[in-house]
Amino acid sequence: MEFEGATVEGHRDEYGMRQGWFRFLNASGELIGTAHFRDDILHGQVVTLYRGLCVAELNYIDGLPHGPYRRRVHEDVYDVPKAAWEEGSFSCGLVSGIFRLRDESGNVLCSRDFGLTPRENDTLRAC
Repeated sequence: MEFEGATVEGHRDEYGMRQGWFRFLNASGELIGTAHFRDDILHGQVVTLYRGLCVAELNYIDGLPHGPYRRRVHEDVYDVPKAAWEEGSFSCGLVSGIFRLRDESGNVLCSRDFGLTPRENDTLRAC
């Protein structure tokens, strides 16, 4: 998470572990992110905000990225003109399925299929 130096609001249990929703505020008191924890480990959605707008969303299960992912990117990050967003999904911490780069209007500029992770083929095994 990229909330260093932020004021943190949330609940810690009697052992000091983060539990439930946490809010992160910048020096001006503006909300810059939220994250859900279970037993001090990311477990649930993490959202990053910039000037009130969502710039990143990712879900976690037991500390591993899992589920849909979307993040704002700068044009110079990729060698793809007009790239504004990257999106895809994770499965148990591994990139899975199709990742796409989109422009400001949501048009797909390019995509890459990472296929299924080995764990997605094993329905008996959890993350």
